[in-house]
Amino acid sequence: MTARRWIDFNGALLLGGLALLACQRGEPKPAPAGVAASATAVEPAAKPLTIGYLDSPLLSALYLAETRPGWRAADQLVRFGTSADLGFALIAGKVDAAFVEPAKALLIKDIREFKQVDVVGKVTYPYGGILVVRKGLGLKVQDLPGHTVAISSGECRLYHTLKKDLAWLHVDAEKIKFVQIPFPEMLPAVEAGVVDAAITKASYGLTARKLGHTVPYVQYDIVSAGDSCCPVATLETEFLLLSRAAVRTDTERLARLLLEAQQEKDGDLRAATHAKLRIPLELLETAPAAKFAYADDVLLKLFLKADEEEKAEAAEKAARSGKRARPGKKS
Repeated sequence: MTARRWIDFNGALLLGGLALLACQRGEPKPAPAGVAASATAVEPAAKPLTIGYLDSPLLSALYLAETRPGWRAADQLVRFGTSADLGFALIAGKVDAAFVEPAKALLIKDIREFKQVDVVGKVTYPYGGILVVRKGLGLKVQDLPGHTVAISSGECRLYHTLKKDLAWLHVDAEKIKFVQIPFPEMLPAVEAGVVDAAITKASYGLTARKLGHTVPYVQYDIVSAGDSCCPVATLETEFLLLSRAAVRTDTERLARLLLEAQQEKDGDLRAATHAKLRIPLELLETAPAAKFAYADDVLLKLFLKADEEEKAEAAEKAARSGKRARPGKKS
């Protein structure tokens, strides 16, 4: 009986020892304080950064950054068809960061969910106007009377510049049918045959030519009259890099990669754009490069969140009421 108990006791010790050894092998001990962790230690995987974008040649720094060593393999580019779809996907949390056109960002900035979005950076392009003519028409500026031309608004700088140049060419602008269409929808309207031509921003030139349309008019000497279509803070801004506030640190890492990428040779940026969008290199060489930068104070103020505006107004009202409510001397 004693021998049996001795065997059972030692068997339990043996099984316990094996279990302990298995646990030690499955879960390595933490390194002592001050001692570097082993190179074989596995770090927790970082959450992938999902980045929404449009097929635009202006995002060449993004396309090049994606091919560089600093790009995390887990990060994903998600292509969208329109800035509106992209902006709503961002505030709905379907993407972590996005390159959104300023006009669309201004439309959604007062939506409650936009409070969870930060403006991190901007993509700029030289501000100018172009006339895009639907492929097959072969129109010149002098041929516009009798045709339908899209403009952003009657107060647009580009529209006023075109009218000035038409007058110089002795072309009667009254015989042109101008219709108002937002910039992002102009090329689709030309493509669909809704309009014959469009006076739009120079930044759309590469995309228009890629689609086969002609650009017989380019003007960078823009008149100062009218600015409703182009707020001063966004005149040269073509895209905003927006980020969900919860992942801003990761988005700022992306911003640093973009700044590094745009320092590369122009040939490398064009090659990355060609590989991504299949725009001919000889066409890319005809246009200046877009630039990425962090958002400046003027731009940030434009996108001041509603609750911050309310706080500022409340503080101003409190200051004014405090001055009016100073108690007088008691009699």
